[in-house]
Amino acid sequence: MWAIVTNRTLVWDYWNKKNCKKYIGYFDGNVCANANTVRDCDKVMERKGWVPYYRNWRSRIERPHELSYWATNLNNSRGKLFKKRGSKAGDEIHVAVDHVGVDNVENYRPGKFQTVIFPQMVGRRGELGEPNHREYFLHTDDARAKARDLYSLRADFLYGMLFRASFVIRKELVKETRPVSSADFSVGLHSRHSQSKNNGCDIREESRCLERSLAKQSGNEACRVMIMSDRSCTISKLGEWLVDRNCTVETAKHSEGKSWRGEHGPFAGLGFFQDWVLVSKARSGFIGRDSTSSHLVRELIEYDRGMEEWHSGGDVKNLPAFQECKL
Repeated sequence: MWAIVTNRTLVWDYWNKKNCKKYIGYFDGNVCANANTVRDCDKVMERKGWVPYYRNWRSRIERPHELSYWATNLNNSRGKLFKKRGSKAGDEIHVAVDHVGVDNVENYRPGKFQTVIFPQMVGRRGELGEPNHREYFLHTDDARAKARDLYSLRADFLYGMLFRASFVIRKELVKETRPVSSADFSVGLHSRHSQSKNNGCDIREESRCLERSLAKQSGNEACRVMIMSDRSCTISKLGEWLVDRNCTVETAKHSEGKSWRGEHGPFAGLGFFQDWVLVSKARSGFIGRDSTSSHLVRELIEYDRGMEEWHSGGDVKNLPAFQECKL
């Protein structure tokens, strides 16, 4: 999104240990120490070929300077470029959020920055969707107009579109499920636990949201609830609760994995992606937390249901707001 807004060529690089350590001040160091490899991710999804590999392009750039633009906090220092301590010429330079405008850094330091790196936009996905933020982050009317158009169908739709345009989940890794039809009342639920000691057996929050969601079900719709969770007890307890209410419970055929954090539970890695694909099929509602994983689900749901509406001759802009309950 930033590449389009700032009129730059989009290239990809992998978040491996080396790249992760560049931003050690922003991310937990354990993330870098336990980073996966490109080969690990290639087993799960394919990248589409329209985005070139940064390492293949870097050799074509004369004395590349990398600019890291941190759009993480509206209260960051203004108008300051700063180097990492001990960095040499050609290394990355960081710029805080400022009213110079990320689309205007070449004018701020002419000829210096051929490569701009945007770290993970944690919690800032919809930043350019807000008019006042477009005014703040961007310098030119052209960039602001591009951002306005990109976010016209909201951030979830936009990021879902980017994923569908960039990646394909390998079909052999995903259990085939019955397609969702207009006769179904389908709800996705993502129950995330951030404390490793939490066994997930307390489902009061989840059941509260489910009661609210199921109250919107009409009498002739078949109830289907797709569940993803990092705790086996959560899945089991919710299954019992839903069967008593005549709902079909669907879970992914999990591949068990392990994580460097106990909080991620027994279905880390591939199991997470299997969950993600399943729950993103929901069309009547979604229950989740304000987490990156829940955002990923919402993004696919919003884009896919929008495209289904468009293919059936409808207007995506008039699509009813998606029903959501936050845990």
